[in-house]
Amino acid sequence: MTPSAKSLFLLLGVAGYNADAKQIYRLSDPVPATETRTGKNVAVSGDGHSFVYESDTDYGNTGLATYADGVSNIWRTSNVFGEDGTSERKFHLVSNEDKPSDHDAKWASVDYTGTKSCFHSNEPGEESIMYSEMDENGVAKVHMLMNLTKEGGRDAFYCDISSDGKTVVFNSDAELIPGLNVTKSNDQVYMVKNIDILRDDPDYGHPGLDFEIYMVSPSILATVAKQKSQGAVVSADGSYVAFRSVMQHPDYADNPSAARDEAWLYRTEDKKLERVTNFKPQECNTTFVYEKMQEMWGADNLTANNVNSAFSSVCNFAAAQGWIRSTGSVGIGAVNQPKMSDDGRFLSFTTNFNAATVTATQEMGDHPDVVTAINLYVYDSKLGFTWKITREGKPGPTLDAEIEKFCCPAASASKKRGACSLANEMKGGCCWQKPCWFPALNSHLSGDGHSVAFVGDMSHDLTTESYNKDLEIWHYHIPTSTFTAVTDTIDPDHDDLYPSVSFDGSVVGFTSDFDYTTGTPILSANQVFAAKLEMGCSRDVNAVNYMAMPDVETCCEFAETEAMGAPVTVDLVFLGDVSEMISRVAFANRATVANSFAFQYVSDIEQDLACSLSIPKAWVKVTSSLNELGSGATNTNGNIPITVEIHGGAAKTALALAEELVDQYADTKSYLWRAYLTKTMSASAVPVVTTLTPTLDPTSKPTVTPTEAPVSGSPVVSPTTASPVTKS
Repeated sequence: MTPSAKSLFLLLGVAGYNADAKQIYRLSDPVPATETRTGKNVAVSGDGHSFVYESDTDYGNTGLATYADGVSNIWRTSNVFGEDGTSERKFHLVSNEDKPSDHDAKWASVDYTGTKSCFHSNEPGEESIMYSEMDENGVAKVHMLMNLTKEGGRDAFYCDISSDGKTVVFNSDAELIPGLNVTKSNDQVYMVKNIDILRDDPDYGHPGLDFEIYMVSPSILATVAKQKSQGAVVSADGSYVAFRSVMQHPDYADNPSAARDEAWLYRTEDKKLERVTNFKPQECNTTFVYEKMQEMWGADNLTANNVNSAFSSVCNFAAAQGWIRSTGSVGIGAVNQPKMSDDGRFLSFTTNFNAATVTATQEMGDHPDVVTAINLYVYDSKLGFTWKITREGKPGPTLDAEIEKFCCPAASASKKRGACSLANEMKGGCCWQKPCWFPALNSHLSGDGHSVAFVGDMSHDLTTESYNKDLEIWHYHIPTSTFTAVTDTIDPDHDDLYPSVSFDGSVVGFTSDFDYTTGTPILSANQVFAAKLEMGCSRDVNAVNYMAMPDVETCCEFAETEAMGAPVTVDLVFLGDVSEMISRVAFANRATVANSFAFQYVSDIEQDLACSLSIPKAWVKVTSSLNELGSGATNTNGNIPITVEIHGGAAKTALALAEELVDQYADTKSYLWRAYLTKTMSASAVPVVTTLTPTLDPTSKPTVTPTEAPVSGSPVVSPTTASPVTKS
């Protein structure tokens, strides 16, 4: 291989797409330009500076067989945003430069720094997992984590590498551990841990690898038919592994898994395994659905039209009618779900089962949101919450009208009004009955757990239109419940797929068949792109992350700022059942988890209030007893009372901040009602504000008897007898 093909530098050029200040850059190029060379399946490094992807391009026009048209290699593009002060993109080969032309390298994952990667390749004969380390000159050394040959007939796919580059997880049907048998095609999840480069060990070559290997999925099921486990992802330091599986784990004999993939979480230190979804009760019951069809149409009419039963194809119509909680036919989405934050706290995944265990107060109603299609969910392993992020609507005339508006224009003529047969209508198969949208696909969770990038053809904000099968990239900011459209081509032929997001959520990589730098379609030569999002706070010019017009509005961050003046307390009421929450915490043991649950719950409330008011978190302190909160002692009738002490600063007094909080409570579209936990406050318990006499220790809880929380009306300000306060 020529040196020029190993390390290449091309002019960066100007981003051709700048909708609402979002800059999108092309990462890959078709070389030679006269051929339909492609780039796809990009992975973004945690620091957002490197992009690793598969491509059959021949950077440098070497003409070598390794880079022949249709032969996939793994490449890294860096300096996309001009980090080194130049306007040159840098291209480096990640996979083996000597790989034969009849072998491919695919589906890469990259660490935080962009220097270590894993991918699968059939270079040894069958798909095997490779580990690549790149030096400061951009030269990669590639190692086989296993050597699976044609003779063995086993393979390994879809690896994920930890942010620290020392752990790799993947699925394989190979027997990689002595004494552990695996049935062919019955994939299991493996973890290669404590990877160490042995640079001078003659037994390993120059250099070699040393590592430990474990089977994460239960080895007792590895030889049992139809017990596949796949889609593994790993936390930053290898402490946690998440994956999807159709296995029936013996520990869940009394609460079996669904026939579709469920989500599982593994803790490395004690090898404990926890199922974090519960889909079985929501599998579509076609007998029940047919009974509802009989109620709607009449049993005799159904029989007369030869509609004698309900099939699974009717389930999403039944979900749209509100007959069942969800369609319940697609489990945790393949090929790349679930995803996990670096600390292992959060998982994101897509499914058309209703996995939600908590609902924002303002989204409650007589009927929960329907789940007719694949939606996005986020599981919180510390609080036991699963949030439904995307929404389709509630059953009724409004939803019916949306289905017809969205699905009928592109539907086949036989499914439109005037042509769709009565039998099809009875089965919910006409275009105005059968939802056809994709609310969410291909989620990717940021390392800090604050952002999710995903694909969808539905609009999730108030500024973009929805078009059937126009798959776009979306960004969701978890702390503020904010959706941002990353792409918006308004064309069903121009799709964007497989997003990957940096640690802080500000960089999103994706595959597209539309060239954002030229504004032209590239339907036969898809390439990979990166969007750079400006994320910051516009609400306080004193914030260290202040931006006048950010793409994504985030919580304000402050340098250490001293609180001033007398504090106030605010009594709030949250909704929820503490016992239920704790029961869903990963690896929950009531005796040991209650305090950690309470600590996290309180910390999140403090962060939410600080975010809503744009003040330092240190100015907010929950003074309710952690022991009482964790034990559920104060949790009655689904209410969780929380007392908060708020301090003020030079610009705003504590009382002014408390009054602002009450004003936000009255505005259902405020930051308070969009924040992570405060969106679960009671809608009928107005915050009660009590002024306090300052003490020597401003953070300690004073002795105060707050007034009873009213159910409606204006805020109640109840000064203590020791320090009367008159509000102007």
